[in-house]
Amino acid sequence: CSIVGSFPMMFNGFAMGTLELLPCPHPTQTHRDALAVVTVIAVTAIALVLSDLGFVAGLSGAVCGAALVYVFPALIRLRMLQHADRAEDVSGGPALALRGGSHWELSCTAPYKLPNRYKQSWYKYAGLAAGGSVLGLTGAAVVMLTTFTNYFGN
Repeated sequence: CSIVGSFPMMFNGFAMGTLELLPCPHPTQTHRDALAVVTVIAVTAIALVLSDLGFVAGLSGAVCGAALVYVFPALIRLRMLQHADRAEDVSGGPALALRGGSHWELSCTAPYKLPNRYKQSWYKYAGLAAGGSVLGLTGAAVVMLTTFTNYFGN
């Protein structure tokens, strides 16, 4: 019951995020319906193939955990540094200055375009995002090796 009841709530966030990433600037109801049908078919196909939910939980935990802990905060900080020369908060640090409504993408400013006082932070957070990505992919590889091979002696 909790899975059936929570699916519409989780799917709505997924659909909104996916539609914002697509090149279509103003998605219609037809786009939303097509995304819903494709997603339900994909989830159903995965459920028919997989019998062990431990794999799905492990894979999503490895990837999403690393993204949530390391990658997303670093990307947010890089975005803040991108606008550091345009906006300063009260404490003198960079403030997040989003332009263009809720849709914004990370186009990492090269460190040579930043003021000197922010270059070291840019390298630190870019390294954190890259390191978090490597950790997430390593976790995903361990989950796959554990599930599909006898590499770790399981």
